[in-house]
Amino acid sequence: MTWLLTCDAHRKAIAEIEQTKSDRATVIVATSVVEKDLVKAISLRLVDDERETNMLLKHSGPLGPFEAKAHLAYLMGLIDAPLRDDLTLVADIRNRFAHQVEPLHFNSHAIHALCDKIAIADAPAYPEIPDEGLPAECRRPAPLPPDATPRDRFIQAVKLFLIAFWRGNHTESAGDWQDGTWTPREG
Repeated sequence: MTWLLTCDAHRKAIAEIEQTKSDRATVIVATSVVEKDLVKAISLRLVDDERETNMLLKHSGPLGPFEAKAHLAYLMGLIDAPLRDDLTLVADIRNRFAHQVEPLHFNSHAIHALCDKIAIADAPAYPEIPDEGLPAECRRPAPLPPDATPRDRFIQAVKLFLIAFWRGNHTESAGDWQDGTWTPREG
């Protein structure tokens, strides 16, 4: 499945994942991309006060942790409970990679077990993005094969999260899909 990337920064981040093949880089960078889209989804529905929003949602703010943002999005009705649960699993995986100095990889027992719990990766069908301008593989992702690795499951989940947030952030805006990036049209 192709990555649904909404800006040049996302494209550069995913290129880093694909170039390094590092499990740690994959987890940390991919989760950062998801977190940016989650923050955008939350911010679009708050009072238009950029200073206050930034203060609350910055990493050192009261709603700074990725898991806190997932719970907030759930309480705001932006996501359902299963998506919230999957986001908290991904937050746990990210924290383990970010805070453990020892080598860690997707086949580590704890990480493998967490990846197996990510329900969205097993979704038989995910709602199609209603935009014919997007490539088919971005509108309706293919299910994972039965022999998918923990890394495959993690990446599939991240791609599906990006689609879920895209739906919330862009479904009513016209735009263009070009070179792997969605650009909403102004006005």
